[in-house]
Amino acid sequence: TGPWGNRCYEISNRINGRIRMYVEERDPHLNRFNNLVAILERNANRSEEKGYDVTKLRADIVTLKEKIQKFKNDYDTFIIKLNATAISPCTRAENQYQERLRDSKLQLRIVRQDAEEIKQFYLETVKTTVKQLREQKKVTNAQREGNRTAPAQNRGGNK
Repeated sequence: TGPWGNRCYEISNRINGRIRMYVEERDPHLNRFNNLVAILERNANRSEEKGYDVTKLRADIVTLKEKIQKFKNDYDTFIIKLNATAISPCTRAENQYQERLRDSKLQLRIVRQDAEEIKQFYLETVKTTVKQLREQKKVTNAQREGNRTAPAQNRGGNK
């Protein structure tokens, strides 16, 4: 096999290690995003049971789920493209290998952009919606407290 065979073997091992690393990193990302959705859904359900308007929060959850699905699809495409590079180094088709590697790198940029969009959507939109929901709760709670104390004051004043 000669020096090319050894080099080919080393490159293949390195690529396979990278593929394993990216495959293993996908699940924690998805779990983190899905846990976030679960927390938001529980929050929306509890708030709705208490009579609060959670329409905006529900819409944000739907958008967040769509962004997570896009991230998952793009990540799956990235893994497929990365797997294609594992075949190429030993075929002596250097151009094909370089092209596949370039494609997988471009797809990785898309995946990272998807993750950043999810993060920004959560920080800029979802957190604002949750804050507005808390404000709505404060107003509603203050109104409830006002209704409880007002009749008691009236009864005391009527005597």
